[in-house]
Amino acid sequence: MFPRSFCVLFVFPALIAAKCGEWTNCNDCASHKEDGLFNFECRWCDTSKSCHDFSVDPDCPAKNIIDIAYDCPATPRNGFDYDENFAKTKALPLSAAAYSDNPQACLTNALGGAQLKRQLTVHCDSSKKDTCSGFTAVSAADRAIIASFRGTSGAWQLVMEGIDSIFKAKKPFVVGGNVDEYFFTAFYAIWNAGMRDDLLTLKAANPDYELWVTGHSLGGSLASLGASLAIKLNMWPADKVKLVTFGQPRTGDIQYAEAHDNIMYYGYRVVHDHDIVPHIPPKVINDWFDSPYHHRFEIWYQNNMLPGNTYQTCTRADDETCSNAEEDFSFNDHHYYFNTYVSEWGPLGCPQS
Repeated sequence: MFPRSFCVLFVFPALIAAKCGEWTNCNDCASHKEDGLFNFECRWCDTSKSCHDFSVDPDCPAKNIIDIAYDCPATPRNGFDYDENFAKTKALPLSAAAYSDNPQACLTNALGGAQLKRQLTVHCDSSKKDTCSGFTAVSAADRAIIASFRGTSGAWQLVMEGIDSIFKAKKPFVVGGNVDEYFFTAFYAIWNAGMRDDLLTLKAANPDYELWVTGHSLGGSLASLGASLAIKLNMWPADKVKLVTFGQPRTGDIQYAEAHDNIMYYGYRVVHDHDIVPHIPPKVINDWFDSPYHHRFEIWYQNNMLPGNTYQTCTRADDETCSNAEEDFSFNDHHYYFNTYVSEWGPLGCPQS
């Protein structure tokens, strides 16, 4: 009879490897976990398209190892592919307009006369030093109701976002999972100050219109919460909601990311090359330590975002093969989207060149 040590060192690992080898697709492989004398989980190598035990394929790059089913590659829902023209000509000027004290100027110049409903500016952190802002509007020409959220305004607000992300526990969000305390507080400050009521008023007057939700930087995280909440509360059906953000930070944990994706049909996070903000707060390891985690779908422009430049639709959620693969990050790339300095263009009224 073989000694117990032989079984521990040789027999059980072989059985585990054989078990993992049975799975032929990422979802089955990364979902497979077993408890017992030896707890183990299978991991998918997206390079070789094969399933392995904890030792993984030694030739598989670390960035292509998947051990959570949610992280398996996926494609946008049929009929809801990313529309670059919509991002550039609709979502971007709306995000820029949120930086202005007079959003109507951008609505007039860039969106053919869309009409502002109301802009809301509220205190949004415990220090009461900073404000957050968002506005609602309606575009008859586009048959759309609009909610846009302003991005980070000043260095102190950025510091407060970072402090809350590191030192404060995440808040449970009704859509599912948990989100950063700063984003949670800022969003509900705007939502409860009147944005929810304004959206319902606009919807009652225009029941067939779509809902467009957007924002840059901090505004991207608030837009993510707003779009998913509008669907969750049955204010709009999912197929009538468009969410596009620019330079969005990680907003919640992996449970929020998955819950968001389960209900969002058209949701895209546009990332400009080396933009640093989408990489904060930093991801730890998947769902360890309540780690922040991005939802789908990242649209990565590994260039200057000039006319004709290409982009990549990233198939994993917090995709290690897209902008996460970069090592040198830039605040300049955060400011510029489609060759436009977002936070300065809005206050100028979104002039058309």
